[in-house]
Amino acid sequence: MYAAARKAWGRGCTVFVADSSCDRQRLGLAVGRRVGNAVLRNRIKRRIREVFRLQRKNWPGCYDIVVHGRAEVAVMPFLELTEVLTQAVRTAVARPSRPRRGLLRGGDKERS
Repeated sequence: MYAAARKAWGRGCTVFVADSSCDRQRLGLAVGRRVGNAVLRNRIKRRIREVFRLQRKNWPGCYDIVVHGRAEVAVMPFLELTEVLTQAVRTAVARPSRPRRGLLRGGDKERS
């Protein structure tokens, strides 16, 4: 998913958007241990899920969205978080899609 995704940064998060193979938007979350303890990580995920639940109808298209949250999201006012995530999703969707990388690895490349 990450190889073909378009990326945008918001305050406290990074958003990856890829074309979806299904007919609805889907959300993935990644909050690493470095962010804090389990209570803080779960609070961040709950807040991002709630923004997605309330705003997905306003977000364009049908995409797979992965959000990498940071500690700042836990204390950010909810309206500000909504604006940040909405802007990041719209920015990522507006970017041109990245070409998919081939299956060739470093040693397998053809030489001309």
